[in-house]
Amino acid sequence: MVMALEGIRVIDMTVWHHGPGGSTFLADMGAEVIKVEERLSGDPGRHSMSLGGMNNPLGISYYFENNNRDKKSLAINLKTEKGREVMYRLVEKSDVFLSNFRKTGLARLGLSYEELKAINPKLIYSHGSGQGTRGIHKGRQSNDIIGQFWGGYVSYGSVEGPMSVWSDLADRGGAVTLAWGAVLALLARERTGIGQEVNTSLLGGQIHLGALNFQQYLFEGRATSPLEKNGENPTNPFYNIYQDGEGKWLCLGAEGTDEEWRSLCKALDSSGLEDDPRFDSQEKRTRDNAPELAAVLKTKFAEKPLSHWKERLDGNGLAWAPLRNYSQVIEDPQVLENEYIVDLDHPNLGTLKYLGLPVHLSKTPGKVRMPAPDLGQHTEEVLTEICGYSWEEVAEMKAQEIVN
Repeated sequence: MVMALEGIRVIDMTVWHHGPGGSTFLADMGAEVIKVEERLSGDPGRHSMSLGGMNNPLGISYYFENNNRDKKSLAINLKTEKGREVMYRLVEKSDVFLSNFRKTGLARLGLSYEELKAINPKLIYSHGSGQGTRGIHKGRQSNDIIGQFWGGYVSYGSVEGPMSVWSDLADRGGAVTLAWGAVLALLARERTGIGQEVNTSLLGGQIHLGALNFQQYLFEGRATSPLEKNGENPTNPFYNIYQDGEGKWLCLGAEGTDEEWRSLCKALDSSGLEDDPRFDSQEKRTRDNAPELAAVLKTKFAEKPLSHWKERLDGNGLAWAPLRNYSQVIEDPQVLENEYIVDLDHPNLGTLKYLGLPVHLSKTPGKVRMPAPDLGQHTEEVLTEICGYSWEEVAEMKAQEIVN
């Protein structure tokens, strides 16, 4: 079955997570993604064997595997004239150049948009920066935690101070916009025949992730406070967290309408509560008397175990969820049925589980097809089959330490 981006060739000049994550979205949907890496050391993400204090029992970088599956690796020295010649040949035969290197560094290597556009006018040049391409902070060094703090979003993550998310929040937001921009430009090229430069950033992606709070602040000069610690004193008791009788956590996700209030009272077996004058309107429940209602709900939920509340809340059509850890999520039949976790054969380690795709297309689906490549694994293939070099020329470039 044809994949959505089959036939599209992407030059992946990226490192770490922000850029590689973006090109992986394209690779998973069928694009031929050629990861161009420094000849000897490659993407530094390859060497993050214990990131986050993990023991790494498999002996491979889970960081690199997640961000570079479904790609080919070309290991090359771009600081040499011959290395740049190889890159320019590849640019001639590619559709997208995608990078999160700083533009000053790309220019020093002869890889600015203007230089590559002169070689291939239809090229899509998709670039991800830290803070954008304009302003006094353009070119400023950035990464995930810097993106989280710079974008302001995490200031709403905790009532006791800022709380960064150890789960690539800014990098992932930047990766999505980087890939999204490239696909939009490809669509525009189909209609106009014109290539173009695409600029995205961690800062822009982080603001996008916090869109609701930011928009409220723009309109009102304030943003809604986060959930209070342990669910106390929330802005809306219907959109809050509670603890059951065994100490397990659950959340409600409702607006507090009259219908939802009646359903919640039934779920709580508290018919008398429905007539309480303190809570007889949505405004009273979610604004005027919100702390009082939150205290009532806290007491009620603490009376029974989670199994009881599951039956009662589901039975009354209420939006809610239990707090789950990673183990519970990855074993969830819903997750497996939707292929959000998939099995993949690794050449050295056998069958491993990888993250699946969050987007499913009915006619041109994507697929996780192969693990991340070894450094330079596809150098000969790219040089001979795409760039048109002879085997003798490839051998000479290897001898000159231009490629691996």
